[in-house]
Amino acid sequence: MAEFKKILEETLLNEGGFSDDPEDNGGMTLFGIARTKNPQWAGWKEVDQIIRSNGWNSKNKAHWPLIAKACKKIDSVEAFYRINYWNEMKGENIFANSIAQTIFDYGVNTGMGTAIKNAQRTLKIVDDGDFGPKTLATLNSFIMTESLYKWSEEFTLRKLARYVKIVTNESENIKFIFGWTSRSFENLESMYDLDLITEPTFNELYSYVKAGRNDKALRLDTDKCMYLVKKCLKQYGIM
Repeated sequence: MAEFKKILEETLLNEGGFSDDPEDNGGMTLFGIARTKNPQWAGWKEVDQIIRSNGWNSKNKAHWPLIAKACKKIDSVEAFYRINYWNEMKGENIFANSIAQTIFDYGVNTGMGTAIKNAQRTLKIVDDGDFGPKTLATLNSFIMTESLYKWSEEFTLRKLARYVKIVTNESENIKFIFGWTSRSFENLESMYDLDLITEPTFNELYSYVKAGRNDKALRLDTDKCMYLVKKCLKQYGIM
């Protein structure tokens, strides 16, 4: 069965630590939990107390790593993600840790309803966004009998299709396309050596992502990233 704490730890690395940027409509954010969207979260009282007791300024970027480190052991962070994400996808009952990880991480990034629909489309069943007994049984049956790589690859590409749609609808979001694309590959990378994939368009996109992680100029070439993502999706018949 899937291990929640290990999976949560990986996702929190992607979500970052603490921020309180006036230009971010999420407002104060701790490990991906945005205060404007989750004002009732019990952890905010602890966060406020930690900031006050240390004399830190939440608007001062130099203080953000200190705040994040001090808030790392707030128990309600784990409870928030277990209740609002993990339980929604019946995570404890999914047979493969890697599959639970990719659904969970995508759910935290885009919303669990979207992640569940994506998983259902990949399984070729009704995509109602409800992770009920049929979805769980179908997923676990697939895990036991089929290629996990093929499922994970298609799920990854469907993530990318969602991001392309977001950018198409709101062009200013293109600045996030490289980061979204890179994150989409991370779970697949943890399972397989993607350098062994011989499909040319997939290989071209993945090679670009790997190089871009160490090359700022490539990361900022958002038009090229969009072009390669779309090319790959078209090749696989997802777009």
